[in-house]
Amino acid sequence: MEKESKIVEDFVKWIGSEKTQRSYKSLLKRYFDFLGVEPDTYFKSKRDYEDDVRKFSVFIRDVYAPGTQKAILNIIKNFLADNDVSIKPRVWKQIKLNNHLEGDTEIIDEKIPDNSELKQILQHGTIKDRALFLVNATSGERINETLSLTINDIEDRHIIIQAKSAKKRYKRHTFITIEAREALDEWLKVRTKYIKEKIQKSAYVRRQLRQQGYTWKYFDKEYHLFKDEKEISFEEYANTDPRIFPFNYSTAVRMWNRLLESSGQPFNEKDDNPQLIYPHYKYHIHTLRKFAKTQMMSTQINKNHLDTIFGHKKGMDTKYGKFRSEQLQKSYEEYCDCLSVFSDMSLMDSKYKPKFKEHERQITTFNEQLKEKDKEIQELRERIQTKNIAQEIISNPALRSELAKLIKEEIDKKD
Repeated sequence: MEKESKIVEDFVKWIGSEKTQRSYKSLLKRYFDFLGVEPDTYFKSKRDYEDDVRKFSVFIRDVYAPGTQKAILNIIKNFLADNDVSIKPRVWKQIKLNNHLEGDTEIIDEKIPDNSELKQILQHGTIKDRALFLVNATSGERINETLSLTINDIEDRHIIIQAKSAKKRYKRHTFITIEAREALDEWLKVRTKYIKEKIQKSAYVRRQLRQQGYTWKYFDKEYHLFKDEKEISFEEYANTDPRIFPFNYSTAVRMWNRLLESSGQPFNEKDDNPQLIYPHYKYHIHTLRKFAKTQMMSTQINKNHLDTIFGHKKGMDTKYGKFRSEQLQKSYEEYCDCLSVFSDMSLMDSKYKPKFKEHERQITTFNEQLKEKDKEIQELRERIQTKNIAQEIISNPALRSELAKLIKEEIDKKD
């Protein structure tokens, strides 16, 4: 597949992002390279497609991790079906059994950091590192969702993940902690400076700018940007990119991996499973999202609210479980102390918070009971006062005579 294949291009052109298209083409190339055939002639020859799939499944069994095998076989299945080739369901079933792809296929040996471990990792980072990873770790976003955030997507500590950026393509609400917001504010102060430094230092970045219609000239010991022969400031250029974090996924992964290496053992340990093409760090970047979910699950937060915040709702829950953002934020705010990394709140074990809430409930109940007792006491005092007046009338003849006279006068008036 040295040149672009028309049949492959026709298959992938309607598929998601360019990144996904490149991935599909790469995996299909592996399939055709293994078979030693050209894709554009593949369906013109009399081949045993079932046998091709079986042989390829044996080849990938010891090369790729189970999850990757599933993805590859699914791509091939759809590619064949798109070209009117149908493999019997029992064949796919046999392949899954032979490759041990039934049930739970997770083989990655990963570790999810706790608060103190995350602090040890992030203390080696820059302002940019802390802002990105604290926002990601306390919001529970997928890293690509965090990288897609714009200034308009966040208000104070409330984040709106737009449908186009979300994995499941529906808008949702999430939130960040106070310390994550503080780190983000510090990053925004130096964001323009970072962009300028990247342009000054990286020839690759400058080539990208040229593709976007920018030119640059070097004088006064630095590069200056021009658009339509007019010089523009780096502040102006920075404002043309609305993303809070103006870099891509691979850059974010390199940032995280550098922190792991700077932190040393055990944080830079890798999973040496031979089925992994690229050995993973055990504390890989996606464990930040798992950190947030794990910590929050240790509290008494409403689990439906938590799944909604993390984008884990499925099926009917997505259609009918419509929580207002105010409800979600209230739940998040009540229990988000468990996500603190650098602040003193990280010293508070989240298991104590439910006890505090129970004490508050008991105090409220006691106050209500005291109010009821006060009411009873007041009623008793009024009854005692009434009884005392009656006794005074009975024991005083002059008072009885005066009262009788008043009663007679009232009766006479009515007559």
